[in-house]
Amino acid sequence: AGVYHSTGRPEEALRLYEEALGLGREVSDRAGEAMTLWNMAMLLQQMELLEIAISHIQEAIALFRSGLTHSAAGSTVEPYEILLAELQADVAS
Repeated sequence: AGVYHSTGRPEEALRLYEEALGLGREVSDRAGEAMTLWNMAMLLQQMELLEIAISHIQEAIALFRSGLTHSAAGSTVEPYEILLAELQADVAS
């Protein structure tokens, strides 16, 4: 998905991110789920699908708040919250 994302093929990237998200949920990989939701939100932002991007970031933040350790997701919750605020500002403008 990341390769498609970086080479300007967003539809293919989104399809693969959706597949990865489903698989992550199936095996209860919450850290992978949070990171996939982040990647999807970034892609959706570029595709100007801001409401869907907001939903994905909110889901990722909820994972952190439900006990996901920061190290497991490779990050802290702050970048997710910053992106959420940016997306919400874009929708409001």
